[in-house]
Amino acid sequence: KPKSLAIHFATIQLQLLESQHSAALQTLQHYLKGADKKDQYRPALVALLVWLHQQTGQSEMAMETLDKATSVWKTDDAFTSTHTPTSIIKQTASFKLKAGRFDEAVVDYERLVKEDPTDAQAIAGLIAAYAQVDPVKAEQYGNALPEIALHHLDIDALEKVVPGVKRGYMKKDPNR
Repeated sequence: KPKSLAIHFATIQLQLLESQHSAALQTLQHYLKGADKKDQYRPALVALLVWLHQQTGQSEMAMETLDKATSVWKTDDAFTSTHTPTSIIKQTASFKLKAGRFDEAVVDYERLVKEDPTDAQAIAGLIAAYAQVDPVKAEQYGNALPEIALHHLDIDALEKVVPGVKRGYMKKDPNR
């Protein structure tokens, strides 16, 4: 069954377990060549393809994949009846931010914030992108982030705790 997603995914999983990222990428690309357009641009498959490109040092191909998926979801008749999945826009915006494409990241994050003004992750991404291109706007959006409630935390107790070390394992001072 050369068109079976399950068989291809099983193969990809085995290849990843053996750290064969290039082979996994080839397997996924082989599946996508024979898949219909709706399957090719499923958010989960796009995310896996982008991740595999990153793992094989092909960051530019990862960005091209995200751009293509976003474009297809916006313009193709098979997809225009539905919204571009938020997960694809978030992944694209995050990737652009990490790649230093700040102006493009701003556009994507603004779209996300417009769709959901309560999405703290999107607002934080927008602030990070604006911090590079328009610090005044970054500060304006910074005021929109919810405050972190710290009143319930015991700061003194937190300062005494060593992360990853349990009290039973700590050596006791023999002079006490």
